[in-house]
Amino acid sequence: MASNRATMKKTRAAIDPITLGVLAGAAALGIFWPNLRPWNWAMFQPKPPTTELVKAQADLAKARADAAAAQAALEATRAAELAKKDEQLRYAQQMSAGATEALAKAPPEPAVKLALQLLDRTNHGLAAAIGDLPADKQAEIVRIVAQSLSGLSDQLAAAQSALAEKDRALAIATTERATLQAQVPALETQLHTKETLLAEKTNDVAVKTQAVVTYAEKIAAKEREAGSLAAQVNNLGRLLLIAGVAYLFVHFVLPSLAQEFPGSRAITVVNKAVKSIASAHL
Repeated sequence: MASNRATMKKTRAAIDPITLGVLAGAAALGIFWPNLRPWNWAMFQPKPPTTELVKAQADLAKARADAAAAQAALEATRAAELAKKDEQLRYAQQMSAGATEALAKAPPEPAVKLALQLLDRTNHGLAAAIGDLPADKQAEIVRIVAQSLSGLSDQLAAAQSALAEKDRALAIATTERATLQAQVPALETQLHTKETLLAEKTNDVAVKTQAVVTYAEKIAAKEREAGSLAAQVNNLGRLLLIAGVAYLFVHFVLPSLAQEFPGSRAITVVNKAVKSIASAHL
């Protein structure tokens, strides 16, 4: 029993100097090489928020493309609707030109003269809105009027057929325009949604960019601090601490290890060598 106590006491005595030596060495390494300190390991360091910024930029690019596509779809629908409107107006312009042509062949009665004056104003108004009636359409309506007034049944039938075709074209243009007009509100809502999302993504990129800038500024501040007078004082303090740890190791830890392990040639040789160096320089 007494032998076991002696063994345990000897074991504790042997462990304490070793533990002290390990702790002293770890402290010295941590002081001399800051990157060896656990809290300075890369795994424990905050990462620059560049990944979040890259994703936010990708989301912004998609939102911008979606908003541009929605804008293009709305503009295309509006342009198509206006084109159908122009078809309707061109129909009215051609019929007005035909009425002018027909009344020009009628006796110059007051009512006819007034009608011609009103039609002239109508033609000027339409020309101001959509331009002059194209020459081919002017020639077409003149031919239809001539056929209608010819008194010949076959030419009258041809004129009626041509006018019926004009009416069908107008009906189609009117239906298509109504369809396009019905699409505009939904496209406007879609564009508003896309623009709202685009604004959110733009703001998100701004926030993420600021986070990266802030991170970079902190790193730059640390680098400036590392070269400052305070940093130099801190470095001097570390050197003094290293010297103190070395002194403790040479004068207390290493002799204790040599005493506890007298049979260890390596510890004995190191102890003697360190004592020799220390006595010369400390």
